[in-house]
Amino acid sequence: MEASRETTSRCPVVISSHEVKLRCGIHCDSYAGCTIHRVVVRPASLRQVPGRDSDLALISTQIRRPPGRRQDPIARSKWPMKWSVNMDHPVTLEQVISFLLETPLFEDLTPNELAEVVQIMLFQRLRDGQLVFQEGDEGDAWFVIFRGECVVTKNAPVGPARTIAMLQSRSCFGEMAILDGSSRSATIRARGDVTVFKFPRGSFQELLGRGSLAAYKLIYAMARVLCGRQRTITQQLTSVIEDEVTTVQTSLRDQLQSLVEEYKVSE
Repeated sequence: MEASRETTSRCPVVISSHEVKLRCGIHCDSYAGCTIHRVVVRPASLRQVPGRDSDLALISTQIRRPPGRRQDPIARSKWPMKWSVNMDHPVTLEQVISFLLETPLFEDLTPNELAEVVQIMLFQRLRDGQLVFQEGDEGDAWFVIFRGECVVTKNAPVGPARTIAMLQSRSCFGEMAILDGSSRSATIRARGDVTVFKFPRGSFQELLGRGSLAAYKLIYAMARVLCGRQRTITQQLTSVIEDEVTTVQTSLRDQLQSLVEEYKVSE
C-alpha cells in the first residue's frame, strides 16, 4: 500500500574541507571550524514490502531530485543520488541505512521509520584529537560513531583528566542530553580520523512533538542503553569495593603478623 503523500528526507553528506563530490543538489550550513553539507531529496512514495531488505531497496533507490534545484552535469548523469567524501571513503545512502539498521540503538526501527529519523541526521567528520564536546557543555545533540573511535575523559578533582572509556564504531553517546537536558558529564575527542552521525536535540524533540513512533522507539532504546551502563558501573564499583576490602584485610593481617613477630606475643 503506497503512502498517501510524498515525504521530504534530509539525507546527510559528509563534511570535507577539501573535496566533496555531490551527485545531487545541496545546501550548506557553516559551523565553527567546519562545514556540514546536507542533501535535500524527495523520495517517491514508499511501498510496504515484506522484509527489511525490500523496504531498504525502496528507500535507497526510489529517490528523485527536488524540482527546480539546479544539478551539475555529474549529478544529472548519475542520478539516483550518490556522494563521497573523497575517493578513499565513498558513502551511499544504502550504506548509511544498512549501517543504522545493524546498530543496536536502531535495531527495533523499520526501514521506513529509520528514513524518518535520517531526516534530522547530520554527517560530521572529525580529525585526530578534535573535540566533540567538553565536560560541562550544554547537551545539544547525540551521536553515533560511523567510522573510527573516540576517547572519553573525565575531569579529576586533582591532576589531569582521566580516560574512562573508548568508544568504537556503532557506539552511541550524548543521549543523556535528549533524556534530561543535562550538561555533558564527560569530554569526548576523536582518536584518529572519525566520522559520526549527529542528531540535534531540537530536531529530535520536534519528532517527539509530532508523535513520531521512531523517536519514541529510540527513547526506549536509549533508556535500555543507559540501564545497561548503570549495571556495568554497579558491577565495576562492586568489584572495586571488594578488591579494596580484600586489600585492607590483607594489609591488616600482615601488620598484625608483623606486630606479633616484633613483640613476640604468644597466645
